[in-house]
Formats: sequence, C-alpha cells, structure tokens
Amino acid sequence: MRKWCNLGGPQIPIAERLLPAYNDAPSLAALVRKTFATLERYVADYEVIVVNDGSRDATGEVLEQLCREFSPWLRVVTHAQTGYGGALRSGFAAAQKEFVFYTDGDGQYDVGELPRLLELWGPPPAS
Repeated sequence: MRKWCNLGGPQIPIAERLLPAYNDAPSLAALVRKTFATLERYVADYEVIVVNDGSRDATGEVLEQLCREFSPWLRVVTHAQTGYGGALRSGFAAAQKEFVFYTDGDGQYDVGELPRLLELWGPPPAS
C-alpha cells in the first residue's frame, strides 16, 4: 500500500534517497542539507542513506556531524572501497522505503529537480 502526502506541491509516497560517496567531503554537507530541505517539502516519510565507499578524505567526519544533525533520518553505510557499483548495491540493500532514488555524493545532479520527477511520475492513484 502506498502512502501519499500532499504538502501543496507534488505528491510522493514514502521515499529513500541514496548517495554513494567517495572522497566527497567538500560537497557532501551542502548536498545532504539540500536533500533534507527538498524531502521535507515533498515527502511525508523519508530516509537518506549515504554510502561511504572507503573514503580517504574527511568524508567520515563530515558524515558524523551530519548524523548528529539529521538523526534518525540519515543512515550511513560505511565499508571498504568496492567501487561505484558496489556502493550502489550496498545502498539499495540497506534501503527500506518503497521508492528509492539516488544521485552521486559530489552533487553532480541537483536534488532540487525532484519536483520535476514527481510531475512526470503523475498523480497518486484514486482512493
């Protein structure tokens, strides 16, 4: 059963945002904050998963701070470097929500475009 929310904008069922990250400390905090701001506006039940794929920079420390800020809605999966595909697989395996979308931890894609995706997805089914 899908749960829908209507916050005056596009509607979406419960959702999961997946961010594979490798040495993305410089961009990660801003990306996660923008992700939460967007999800709070459009989604009633959500979680953000960041997969730290064996980063050697300050990604782990940035994620610790973000966990203090966004717990319990932020989950971090940390493992030795497995590559992009491995990070995606472990992130999808950790996902618990019905609708999962992902973007890279370097902010290559703009989470602010989520409303456009929702418009293309269409309205919720009639109850």
